[in-house]
Amino acid sequence: MANNIDSIWHDCPSDILLKIFAYLDYNSLINCLVVNKKWMALSKYLVKCIGYNEITKKGIYKYDKYKMKFKENTEPWQLIINCLLWFNLQRSNVQKIYEYEMDDIKHICICKDKIVVRTSTSIGSFSIVSHVWTQIHWETCVHYEATKYLTVIIYYEYDGNKMVLHGKSRNTTEIEPLLFDDLAIRCILVEEKYLLVLLDDGDLWRMSWNEIKWESKLIAKNCGNGGTIVTLHLHQGWIYGLCHWGSLYSVNMNGGSNFEKLCDFNIPDYASKNMNPVFFDKCSIVVSVPSNMRAKYTVVMINDAKYIMLERPGLTCATTHGEMLLLGYENGKVEFYAQKSIIRNDPPNATLYLTNVVTPSHDDLAIIGLDVYESNASHHLFIATRHNIYEILLSH
Repeated sequence: MANNIDSIWHDCPSDILLKIFAYLDYNSLINCLVVNKKWMALSKYLVKCIGYNEITKKGIYKYDKYKMKFKENTEPWQLIINCLLWFNLQRSNVQKIYEYEMDDIKHICICKDKIVVRTSTSIGSFSIVSHVWTQIHWETCVHYEATKYLTVIIYYEYDGNKMVLHGKSRNTTEIEPLLFDDLAIRCILVEEKYLLVLLDDGDLWRMSWNEIKWESKLIAKNCGNGGTIVTLHLHQGWIYGLCHWGSLYSVNMNGGSNFEKLCDFNIPDYASKNMNPVFFDKCSIVVSVPSNMRAKYTVVMINDAKYIMLERPGLTCATTHGEMLLLGYENGKVEFYAQKSIIRNDPPNATLYLTNVVTPSHDDLAIIGLDVYESNASHHLFIATRHNIYEILLSH
């Protein structure tokens, strides 16, 4: 009987399948994408033809929420396809396609078609296509982050930090960089066309690039707890600041007199001091705790809003990619959560163990960096340990 049914669907004309697919809801369309090559092709065609506005009416999240790293000139429908495929990650094929060897890796991030790597002695980048290494800066550079529109470089000097901002013009004209000397920087947050800089004196600045010049604006001045905020987060026009003990503050992106306190997460004393809490969703956080502790899920309700604190034993790295939260652990494990489902305390959408995919050349499996580069119906996951960067292909 099963073979007859399979045969019926296999031989079903494409135009009939398309009419059926057009009535499907969000979750069913995701499932169609991963049934077989024919159904994936038809689903892609449907997404491309119906258009962005119509497909969002089916309940699919707006693609501009995903902040996913694609090659330039990617079609919106292709972005939607990859967004959908994240929600069926457990059915993807996993394989290592490249391995980069470095010494004492500290941080990685994807910028366009390059993977930027900071080590204890330098900052440089690998081409994702050719794997060629390009030196960028030496040991005095403590932070390097680039987007499609700007580059932020921070150097450490004995009398304070030096920050250099490079803006990218539409016509590729060379723009004079903006230089700041002797800055006491507490933390920064880099977005596509601007960055937020919180200084030790509590002043919060927004530096914006309009493809012609830089513009600066003081968002909040002399914030009472600005000196203790260790990480920033932006969500729907609101800036959130988190203190190392868990107090959460907010201020409007357009400016305000001060940060206003929202709640206390009460981050436990035993939480790891080697990793700052990482924001996900609106302003929920995940913190690292010792591996001998147990995982915890804490809910704080403020004005009918739900704020979550996750405690994850042995956590060494966390990052968001679109609607996904990626967690890396000291034993080489990576967990993938849909941010909306983690709010419901659901289990991870998928789990990957590094030792099941590669043969590590070192005993230290602790994951210190995670990032993703998107290609056609597949995800290139970059996993960094202290000595290696593994490029893992998740394909459908």
